[in-house]
Amino acid sequence: MNEKDIKNIIKEMLIKYEEVEVSRIPMREFIEEVNWKRNNNMRNI
Repeated sequence: MNEKDIKNIIKEMLIKYEEVEVSRIPMREFIEEVNWKRNNNMRNI
């Protein structure tokens, strides 16, 4: 991984974090919801 790759990854993470912030969902709740949906989707398959 070169420096450009690392900068791009950080930029992507910041964009995703900002999207979550804009929706005013606390990060922990957001992660819990993602995990819950993932678990439920696995059960449904």
